[in-house]
Amino acid sequence: MKFLSLLLFLFIVDIPLCHAYLITTTGATSDTKCEFVNVVKAQQVSIRNIRIDASQIVNLASGQYYELPQTLSMHPGNETIAFVVNCDEWGKRLEKTKQTTKISSSNTYATIKESSIIGASQIPGELNGDVSLFTTNIPGLFYYYEFSSGFSYRLPSAVEGTDTLSIKEDLRSDVFAVLVVNNEFRGVPEGASISSTAGQTSFDWYDANVTGGAVLTNRVTLNTIPPGEIKIIASCNYSLSNNGIVDFGDQNLSKVTNNRTTTVKKPLTLYMRNCYGVNKVKTYITNATTTLENGLLLGNTQTSNAATNVAIGINVAASSAKNSENNGSPMYMDGSNPLEWELGNDHSLDAISKEIPLDVFLLKSGGEPTSGDFKATATIMMDFI
Repeated sequence: MKFLSLLLFLFIVDIPLCHAYLITTTGATSDTKCEFVNVVKAQQVSIRNIRIDASQIVNLASGQYYELPQTLSMHPGNETIAFVVNCDEWGKRLEKTKQTTKISSSNTYATIKESSIIGASQIPGELNGDVSLFTTNIPGLFYYYEFSSGFSYRLPSAVEGTDTLSIKEDLRSDVFAVLVVNNEFRGVPEGASISSTAGQTSFDWYDANVTGGAVLTNRVTLNTIPPGEIKIIASCNYSLSNNGIVDFGDQNLSKVTNNRTTTVKKPLTLYMRNCYGVNKVKTYITNATTTLENGLLLGNTQTSNAATNVAIGINVAASSAKNSENNGSPMYMDGSNPLEWELGNDHSLDAISKEIPLDVFLLKSGGEPTSGDFKATATIMMDFI
C-alpha cells in the first residue's frame, strides 16, 4: 500500500494598526447664579490599536454588546474650571458630596445595562447599572462615554465622595469614548470614515444632596475617526480532504509517466472556511525532506522495500467551477514560488470560504521506476498577506 501524507499547519500573522479619536469640549452653566472665572483646555491625543476578533461578535445574542478592546479614545486633557463664591452650592464647603452626572442631550441611542456589555469591566457608580449608548454612521457600531478624574465612571453615574468644594475649585477630568458593537455590526468598509450621528452631547453635573442647586453643564463632541483604523483580526479555518492523506493504492509501473497529463493522479481539496479579516492568503509547501527537479517534485522517504525513480507532484486543478485562481499551477515542494489567493475580506464580518481542488500526481523521476513502497510527507503553510 502506498500513500502520501500531507500535514497542515497554520501560520497566522496579525499586523497591529492604530487609530485616534478626537473629542472636544466646551463648558457652560445652566444656573444663572453660577459663573465661570476661567476655563483652560489642553487637547491631547491617545493612540490605541483597534483589532476586532470576529469570533467574539458573530455569535452575539440579541441585546448583547461587545466592548472592543484597547479602544479608549482621545481625551481633552486637563480642563480647569474655577467658580466664584456666588456659585451657590458648588461654591460652598460640604462634608460629603454625591456627584451625579446625567446626559441631558436628547440624542442618546439607547440606555442598556452594563451587564449586557461583554468584555466591559465592572465599574461602580453607574445609575441603576445603566450605560447610555450613542450611534455612529456604521451599522452596529456604538460608543459610550467614560470619565476619569482619579477614578473612572460610565454615564450616567452617581458617585459619592468626601471632597469638599472650595470657593474656587478646579475640576479636572478626562473624557473617553469607548466603542461597542452588537450582532448587526458587519465591519467597517474599506476607506470609510467613522463619525458620530449624535452631534454634540451635553452632560449635567450636580450635587445630588442639594435640591435645586447649581448645575454644571459640559458639552462633548466625538469627531470623525479616519478611515482604515478598524480592521478584523485575520482568522481562517484550514483543512484538507481525507485529513490530507492521498492513497494511490497499488499501481502498475507502466502507468507511471513523467507527463502530468497522462500519469496516475488523485484528487485532493484544500478548504479555507469561515475566513474573517483576510485580504489574501499565500500558500507554499515546506518541511518536504526530499525534493527533486528544482523543487517541483517530492521524493520517496520510504526506507525499506522502497520504490525508486518515483516522485510526487501537486498542481492546482487545471479547471474547476469552484476555483478560478492559479488553475494548473504547480506547487513547489521547497517553499519557493508561493501561490496567492484573493479573499478580500479584511474589513468585513461576513465569512468567506474558498475551496481549492488539487491534483496529486505519481510521476517518474530519473530512470525507469522500480516496484516497491512509496511514502512522502509535506506541510502546506498558509500566510495572511
